[in-house]
Amino acid sequence: MVPSSSSSLIEEEAGTSAQSAHYLLSPLETLDESLIGSHEERIDLQDLIEAYNLLATRIKEILLKSSPSDQTAAPLTLLAERSQVVITALRRDVMRVMINPLTVISKENEIREGMDLDEIHYARNLALLGQQAIRLTSELFAFPQLYSKMTVDQLRLLLHDILVILSEPSLPTPHSRRTFALLRWILQVQKLPFNVLSPHNSKIIACVRRSLEGEKEQVIVDGLKILAELLRNNPKLFLGPACDLLCDALKFLVAKSANLRSVAAHAVSAFAYAKVLQGLPYSHKQKVSYELSRTVRKFSIQYIEGEDPTQTPFLLDILQSSLRDSQLSLQSNDPQWAAVVIASFIVLIDVPLFNSTTLLKMKELLWQISDQPSATVRLLHTPIWKCFVWAFARIPADEEISRKVQTVISQDLRNGTGALLLHVMMNVNGKEMVTRILEVLTWMFDDKSSRQDGVVLLCHLLSSSGTPRSNADIIPILHEQLFDGRILDAHLADLMKHTATTSDPTVVRRIIRELSIQETVDHWERLHELWTDSVKYLLKNSMPDIQKPICIAWKKLLRADLESCQKQGQAAPSPKVATILGRLCDEFAYKTSDVQMEVKQMQFLRMLWHVAQRLFPWSHLKKSSNMLLTAIVRRDFQIGNMTVQAEWLKLSRLVAVDPASSEKGLADSSAFDSQTWVAVARIWTSIDDVPGDNLVTFLKFIFPERLTTDEAIKLWGTLLRRILADFRAQAHTPESCLALWKSFATNDLTLALAFPKQFHELLSAFVVTSNTEPPEPVLPFLSNLLCSLYSPDYSLVISMQYIDTIHAIILSVSDTQLVSCISSLCSSLRCWMEDKSTIVPDTVYFQSIFPLYEDILRRLRQEKPNERTISLLWKLFISPIERPVPSKAAIKAFEAFWLATYHGQNVLFEPELIRYLKGLDMALGVGLAAGLTQSDDSQRTNDSLVPESSCLEPGHPTESQILERHFDPFAQGDKTDNLEMISSSSSPMREPEHGSTGLLSDDKDRDDGVKSDPVSPRESKRKRRKKVEEIVEETPLAISFVRVSVPEAHAHRHSGTKSPMNDKGKDKAPAALEHLQTPVKRGPKANGGNASRSWIRESQLMTPEPSSPPSSHHGHGLCPDQLEEEEEEYGSWEHAVVSPRSFAQISKEIDVDMELPDVNMIERGRLDAHDDNDSILDSPSIHAAKRRKLSSITVGTTNLRASGRDRRRDRTTSSRILQLQQALEAFQDDKETPMEDLVKASKLVQEFGLTISEKLLVRTRTDRNRP
Repeated sequence: MVPSSSSSLIEEEAGTSAQSAHYLLSPLETLDESLIGSHEERIDLQDLIEAYNLLATRIKEILLKSSPSDQTAAPLTLLAERSQVVITALRRDVMRVMINPLTVISKENEIREGMDLDEIHYARNLALLGQQAIRLTSELFAFPQLYSKMTVDQLRLLLHDILVILSEPSLPTPHSRRTFALLRWILQVQKLPFNVLSPHNSKIIACVRRSLEGEKEQVIVDGLKILAELLRNNPKLFLGPACDLLCDALKFLVAKSANLRSVAAHAVSAFAYAKVLQGLPYSHKQKVSYELSRTVRKFSIQYIEGEDPTQTPFLLDILQSSLRDSQLSLQSNDPQWAAVVIASFIVLIDVPLFNSTTLLKMKELLWQISDQPSATVRLLHTPIWKCFVWAFARIPADEEISRKVQTVISQDLRNGTGALLLHVMMNVNGKEMVTRILEVLTWMFDDKSSRQDGVVLLCHLLSSSGTPRSNADIIPILHEQLFDGRILDAHLADLMKHTATTSDPTVVRRIIRELSIQETVDHWERLHELWTDSVKYLLKNSMPDIQKPICIAWKKLLRADLESCQKQGQAAPSPKVATILGRLCDEFAYKTSDVQMEVKQMQFLRMLWHVAQRLFPWSHLKKSSNMLLTAIVRRDFQIGNMTVQAEWLKLSRLVAVDPASSEKGLADSSAFDSQTWVAVARIWTSIDDVPGDNLVTFLKFIFPERLTTDEAIKLWGTLLRRILADFRAQAHTPESCLALWKSFATNDLTLALAFPKQFHELLSAFVVTSNTEPPEPVLPFLSNLLCSLYSPDYSLVISMQYIDTIHAIILSVSDTQLVSCISSLCSSLRCWMEDKSTIVPDTVYFQSIFPLYEDILRRLRQEKPNERTISLLWKLFISPIERPVPSKAAIKAFEAFWLATYHGQNVLFEPELIRYLKGLDMALGVGLAAGLTQSDDSQRTNDSLVPESSCLEPGHPTESQILERHFDPFAQGDKTDNLEMISSSSSPMREPEHGSTGLLSDDKDRDDGVKSDPVSPRESKRKRRKKVEEIVEETPLAISFVRVSVPEAHAHRHSGTKSPMNDKGKDKAPAALEHLQTPVKRGPKANGGNASRSWIRESQLMTPEPSSPPSSHHGHGLCPDQLEEEEEEYGSWEHAVVSPRSFAQISKEIDVDMELPDVNMIERGRLDAHDDNDSILDSPSIHAAKRRKLSSITVGTTNLRASGRDRRRDRTTSSRILQLQQALEAFQDDKETPMEDLVKASKLVQEFGLTISEKLLVRTRTDRNRP
């Protein structure tokens, strides 16, 4: 078996392969031999027929296997070499069709009638040979690869022979009709060059005319096809000579045969195509163009406009019926045919169309196409409509008809028509052409179907590429497929590829030039309006390729404004542009529930603002920034969604903050920085219609960690109050407020303690601004937090802010909710009012805490006494009295409240409260427990506070035990061994600071009959003696000292008399008590400043039994002179160092203390009429016990001189005490004691005081531990 490659080689060598150079050799040799005279007889007609058939078949095979541009195929080389043989043989054999076979036979034989079989066979072969030669000729004329192998003269001669035969009316050979058809086919398919056809153009047109005048339909069809091909392929050569044939072609448009109408459309469209290719302008001087227009215009009047209004013109009716035909086929007049006819008429009639009725008919037909249910048929509308643009381009811009045509075209600017119209207008030099261009763009934006094209066009007009458009970029306006026969011959499946538009942005960029800066400035307002419409369209539709061009167009508009302002010497941006910048959000961020759309809106706003920031300085954008930020807040974006929230944050930061001053690294941050938040919050507080849900989310952004500045905290609180106000106005349920609370706070106090200032704003908003009861967890949370803040580790300023907030709550809460509100806050209020750790200075205490206590009592005074209130709040009532360093104002406030409310009321009190009140009465003698029995369970409202007997019922503590329980430091359990100095500013009997809330203002005018001298000699003397120092002795335990005085009102109530001494002492420290439950560490002042001392009765420290009143010694009361002298020395008890006279007096006091018998304290009420409030306390407690117990030496000595006192010493006074008294008297009598001795004496006195305190502590513990 021979391999394929070998067989192929053999075939090639044998000339049987299409690639073989000898593939055409055999038929060519046959033709060559037939031309030799000696061989003519050997090559008969049949041999020539076979040679032509073989040669034509093989040439066709070669053409099919080679590309149209391949002219170097090996077999065709042989054809070029033998071209003369081929042309000579063809000319000989083509002409054989004109030989009459009967004439040839008659020359050889005698003339006779009829033909035998051989003669018939000869005649048939003669005609067949001519037809085979014509077939080969058609191939040579149709393919450039073939006719290029021949010379021009050879082709001309052969074409001449063809035209000669076609000029004959008939042929003598059989099948002459077929022969003529083959000859006409040659003219239809020929593609001969211009120089071959030009000598014969008139003969060719004559042949076409004879065909159009023929009777047979096929002849007419062939003539129309030849005409169409001649005009399309060689318009320059044949358009002029063929003008008179247009009328013949037009009349076949209304022929009854659909085939004729279809071919006539080819011919008519070919005339239009030739006119376009020639670029003939419409003018009376241009005869060809004018003649074509006149001919078609005349035909349209008759067959489209119609002479009879009652009848539909025939051609119009055919066109309408064709557009209604949904079946697309070549056998019927289909929409493609109608489209080609309409387009051809528009082009051929040219400018006169716009002044004729035919225009209206054409437009109606076009609207019919656009309304077709078939989308494929609707594609034909745009290519036809562009023919109007082509006609408009031929009209001078200044002619009146130009605007009319522009209006007509603008009725449909879809699918690239608008782009072509603008392309034409931009290349026309006319007045106000840019204005007309913007009119066209406006029409495009008004029509939904052309709006996208308008956006693309506007972006290109406002582009800034700076690249000039070259002439090579100009594209043809007309749709070529309408006129070259492709649409006419297309099937439905292929129609779409022949109706492509030029609306693609890349195409538009090639045909539309940019507007200059000056043109932009001249038409800025209209361009901006169109740009605004473009942005809105872009936001609603997906056009990713246009987003960047839109921003470039925006930049060009802003740059035009900038340059205009600079030329005029004005600041940029102009007020007009500044307002536009501020309204970007209002313009483009329309309300929508689509999250992705909101994100898209904000991204676009961010890009637009960024462009403005890069062009204009920030100082010129502040007003616009504020406007835009306000609009962004009002827009109410769904910032609860995380995606929207991130974009909203970026947009707000970009608009609110100067890029030069913003923190680095925050451009793409998803967290709100304080600077941005404050800027946005300012805007939020300035608007009225606050969207609640979004505002809550906004407040969450920064709370509490990033809420750092005072302004931010204040703004945050203001906005939260607005939310709560809206909740109340909209009648939200308590559950809504509770949910709001939980969105900011949890039960865990960790975060609140870390950010107490921030949580103060949260709490104050919930509790102060509300006229209704706050959510249930709020007040307990506030109370727990305030309790936790009672520590030196936290700022006292912030804590006082919480106190002030509670104060506001107490003042604003309704009467019905008052008790429950105070009860919820009771634990925290007690903590701060008791101030056990003494972390609140007096000034702060009396400015913030004590006024709150007073207002609580004031408001509760209006309430009817009831068991619920007293059981819930009695510990709060006494809390200021429990303060380690109480004030007379606290006691007086409580006394006034109690006497005005619960005193003498038939209310069931807590047993512990009863015991406490009795203890206070025993200490103060104010009668608060009047009417209460010694039993905890029984109360009598009419019994006297002072019982007749000191006997107590078993199992119940005595009054002094109650006193001990509440005032004895040993019962409290806080112990320390440190002995420290207490400064005078921390005196146990504290006076309210000057300028406080006037705590004693009610007491000053209690006795109108007696007034004290405002500046007495005694007061001056006390001032002069402020430098005198007394020693401060403090026990190792935090002993509670009680300095008691009988309130004047109560004293008057018992005595029924007034005394000048009462008025004289009412500005002194009143009866008070000091109850230190925790050790208070005090340091001496740098200058050895004043320290204070407090008196305490020995009976209150050492025994539960009542002690004798301190106002008498052995039953003798103090005389007025003594009281006066003691009051004179009242100020000396705050000095830091004891004087020698004071030291002697101490010894005498101790001596007297050891001598006096035990007297029941409750008898003290009988002596109230003779005691001054302060002078009573200037004597030490007197108690004669079986085991003598030394009381602690305290500050408060009266510095009485020995000669002025009428006191007796105890005969049992020890020698050591006497020695001390003698030493004290020695110092008192020595007026010139050296400073060195005084210093040493001071140190000895301090050591003496420490020793006495330690001994008292040991003895006290020992006695208490005994059974």
